[in-house]
Amino acid sequence: GLRPPATGHDNPHYFDDAACIRACVLAVAHPGDPHRAADLAEFDARYTQDGDGVHGARAMAAAVSLALAGANTTACVTAALAELPEETEIGRNARHALHLARAADSAFALIPLLEHQIVDHVYSYGIAAAETVPVALALTVASDGRIAEAVPAAACLSRVADSAPALAGALTGALGGGASIPASWRDTCRTLSGCVLPRLTGTDLVELAELLEATQPARPGG
Repeated sequence: GLRPPATGHDNPHYFDDAACIRACVLAVAHPGDPHRAADLAEFDARYTQDGDGVHGARAMAAAVSLALAGANTTACVTAALAELPEETEIGRNARHALHLARAADSAFALIPLLEHQIVDHVYSYGIAAAETVPVALALTVASDGRIAEAVPAAACLSRVADSAPALAGALTGALGGGASIPASWRDTCRTLSGCVLPRLTGTDLVELAELLEATQPARPGG
């Protein structure tokens, strides 16, 4: 059988954002170290992605890593951009989306601009990393890192609503911390129903997050 990176390169959907979602979780292993977080995300991404799919994973890992260490929105987005080569589709889209975001009055005001200038209306799958990652970064900026604004705005972009809200939520949630998540969202989503993996029925995601936090090594000087 094939081994990475051939597995990712030969995947017809090498450009999608599956690894970008995974990267947001992997960033937990390296809070405050965007380079190591990005490298870990790439190691994982190479199994299933190539090109923009890998670049997007590196970008999300770098951004979330810094957010987990208390960095601000600007620092996180700058770290993400550093992982997106300018000559790639994801790099071009991200820079354009951020240009739009910085001029927008709000995350909601940004929606029609992203809808018509970033989101593809031809290809039938709205999970291309070159669209969803730029959308997530742009909405993070336009919302000033506020999850309660970024996620609903991302959900309004129906073509990319499968993953853009998750990516935007991961980054803004890390920026704002658990207290920034509306209580109704938290209470509705915290307990797994076990539809896909019955053994996880009843698992409390908040308790799981607390266990993960407890395993983190002490930060230098803290």
